[in-house]
Amino acid sequence: MKKLSFIFSLVVFVQYVFSQIPNSDMENWTNAPTLIGWETNSQPLTLPPFDPYVVRKDSDAFTGTLAADLHANGVFKPYAKATFAVPTHPHHLSLYYKLQFAPCVNDSNFAQKDTASVLVELLNQGAVVDMGYWQSTITNFNYAQLIVPVSQNAAMFDSCRITLTGGDVLGGCGFVAASTEFIVDHLELKYNAQNPCVDSGEICDTCMCTLNVDPVCGCNGITYSNYCYAHIAGVTGWSAGACAPNGINEPSGQMVDLVLFPVPAKNMLNLQYNRLRSGQSEIRVLNILGKMLFSQTALEVAGTHQAQIVLDSYAKGVYLLELKSGSDRLVKRFVVE
Repeated sequence: MKKLSFIFSLVVFVQYVFSQIPNSDMENWTNAPTLIGWETNSQPLTLPPFDPYVVRKDSDAFTGTLAADLHANGVFKPYAKATFAVPTHPHHLSLYYKLQFAPCVNDSNFAQKDTASVLVELLNQGAVVDMGYWQSTITNFNYAQLIVPVSQNAAMFDSCRITLTGGDVLGGCGFVAASTEFIVDHLELKYNAQNPCVDSGEICDTCMCTLNVDPVCGCNGITYSNYCYAHIAGVTGWSAGACAPNGINEPSGQMVDLVLFPVPAKNMLNLQYNRLRSGQSEIRVLNILGKMLFSQTALEVAGTHQAQIVLDSYAKGVYLLELKSGSDRLVKRFVVE
C-alpha cells in the first residue's frame, strides 16, 4: 500500500514539474542578462548602431521583483519563446501585462502601426494540434490580466509552446523618440474553465453607470446598486437581488466562465462558456450606453458551448457581451477595431 502511495505521489509530482512554464514569473536571468528558460532574439553583448537588447529584465513587476520587457529597437520585433512538456490539455493561458505604444503610433491619422501578441500552441511530435492567439494595438498603462483561450480539439499532445512578441516601432509623432514596450509577468497555464470571481483586467475606474437601483449580489459576496457597477468593478458573475446578511447569496449556478477572443476583435467575436445544468441561454451585445444591438436565445444542455458573432456592421469602439441564464449574468467588455 505504501509502495502504491509512493508511486502515485511520484506521478503527481512528475506531472506537476513537467507541466509548468519555465521561469514563469520572469525572475531568473543570466549575468548577460538574458531570460533563463526562454529562447529570445535579444543580443545584449553586441553594439551595432541600434540597441539589440530587446528582451530586458524590468523591475516593474506584477509579482516578485522582475518582469520581462519586450522592447522595440526599430529594426526587428522582440520575441521570447518557451517549449515544455504537458500531461494535460490546457484550457487557457493567464498572464499579467502592460503595453505602451509610442505617442501617435496606431492613431488613425498617423501611418505608424504596431502590435504585440501572445501565441499558445499545443504540439504533438512537433506538429501544432491546438492553439490560442491574442494580439493588441491598444496601450494599457496598468497591469491587467490577460486570458488566452486554447482550442480544445486534440486528443493527442505532448508539449506546449508559448511565444510572446513585442512591437518593433520607434515612434513618437515624428519628434518624440519612444519605443513600444510589452511588459509580461506571472504566466500560468490553467487546466479547467474556472476563472477568478474578480477579473482585474475588467476593472474600469473612469466608467460611469446610471443611478437606478436594481441590486445584484456579486460572486464575491458584495452587493452592487445595479449590474453596471458590478461590471466596472471587474466582477465576472452575479445574481439578482442584494446579498444575504452574511455576504453570501446562492445564485442559480447555471453558468461558469465566459471567455471572449480575439481581443480586440475585428470581423468576428468568438465566445466560449460552460453550463453546469441544462437550460435556456441568452446572448446579447450592447453598446456602452446599454442599447441592445444583438440578441440570441437557445435551449442548451450542460457542458461547454461556443458561439460566434459577426461584427461586420459594428463601428469601432467598446461594447458589452452579456450572457444570461435565469438570474445568472456574466458580462465582458470587448473592443472592435
